[in-house]
Amino acid sequence: MSSRDADDKVDSLVEKARAIGLPPERVFVWSVMADLFLDYDWGPELLYDKAVAIARSPFSYRELAHILYYEVNPYFCGGSSHGSFLSIDLDELLRSCKLSYDLSPFDHTRDPDSVPLEFHFLASGAATRAHSVLKRVKKMRDREKSDR
Repeated sequence: MSSRDADDKVDSLVEKARAIGLPPERVFVWSVMADLFLDYDWGPELLYDKAVAIARSPFSYRELAHILYYEVNPYFCGGSSHGSFLSIDLDELLRSCKLSYDLSPFDHTRDPDSVPLEFHFLASGAATRAHSVLKRVKKMRDREKSDR
C-alpha cells in the first residue's frame, strides 16, 4: 500500500468513525486487527507493522485484547456471510464491531496490563495471528517502559 493509499484509508476511517460516533483511534484499531484475519501471505515485516500500528493506539493492553475478542472477532465468527476472508467489507465490519462495542462494554476498573486467562483460550483458528500480534504489542510496550 502506498503512502497516499494509506493516508486515504486513514481519512476514510476518520470519516466513518465520526459517522458512528466513536473515536477514530478505535475504528483504526478495528481495521488493523481485522486485516490480521485475512488469508494473506504474512511475512514478519507486515506483522511487525501491524503490531506497531496497534501499539501506537491509546488503548491499554487489556482493552486491546477486549477489542480483539469482543469487538473484532465476532465479525469473523459469524459464518460464511462475510466471504472467504480475502477481503473485508469495511462498512459491515464497522457495523458488527459497533454492535459488539455497544453490547460488551470494556471494564476500565481492571489492571490495564493483564489479560483474562480466557482470552488465551480464544486465540484459536483465525484469531491466532491477531493474538500473536497482540502479544508482540505487549512486549513492545513492556520494553518501552523498561527503557525509560
